[in-house]
Amino acid sequence: IALAAGVDVSLVVDLMGQNSSVTIGQDGSISAFLLDLEGVSARDLATRFYNDCFRETLLNSTFAVLGSRPEHLGVGAITVEPEHFVPLQPTTTSVTSTSTA
Repeated sequence: IALAAGVDVSLVVDLMGQNSSVTIGQDGSISAFLLDLEGVSARDLATRFYNDCFRETLLNSTFAVLGSRPEHLGVGAITVEPEHFVPLQPTTTSVTSTSTA
């Protein structure tokens, strides 16, 4: 993503705001934000991301992480949405149990 956008990898953050990371959803979708993109328009990014070369790079990166080339793996829709980044906050759950003996 950073290479296609022409930015330093530290400017790619996951939904929690962790640098050099992406968020992978349960459905296999990949989400990330690009920070500090002054002088780069959404149209510029769309041109860089909506091409076969970027799709192939995503697949090759995925294959490298998985260590294999699954037969039915592909790249679906790629969406570029300009929006202000607000990191998600981690959620915690407390469970209290009581026992009587």
